[in-house]
Amino acid sequence: MSETPRKLPYEQRARSLPHKLHYHASLCWAVLFYMLLSFIAAAGVGFALDGNEKNAYLLIALTFLAIPVWLLGYLSRRKATCPLCKGTPLLDSQASKHVKAFRLFPLNYGNTNIIRAITTRRIRCHFCGTPFDMLKNNLQPSQEEQGSRNGHHS
Repeated sequence: MSETPRKLPYEQRARSLPHKLHYHASLCWAVLFYMLLSFIAAAGVGFALDGNEKNAYLLIALTFLAIPVWLLGYLSRRKATCPLCKGTPLLDSQASKHVKAFRLFPLNYGNTNIIRAITTRRIRCHFCGTPFDMLKNNLQPSQEEQGSRNGHHS
């Protein structure tokens, strides 16, 4: 009797990212932008409840601050590319999606990957379907040789 090979769990199948700097910068800008959006919503509620002039200035200032933060985040998300297919998993495009691509309903694939990366430090490229773990370390050439000699595949 031969055993059928079992599918590895997501955590073990996920690949490491070779250049994490662009991903980390994108996530920092995204967290800052989402915080600004919540501040804008709070300032909007404050202005709606109390039509104070200071609340109006705060709302306008936060809105104008969110514009360059979003732009810098967008530019950093464009640099965060998938090492396999060279797509941009933190941005959405009209390219065809992989069968295993996942998105939360009101959001697109890029925003879903951003929220997923912020909360779990894992993403799945929606173009090639490859899972990535941002906490997984890259193998050094000596470790790869040792793993291949021992029969382990990464």
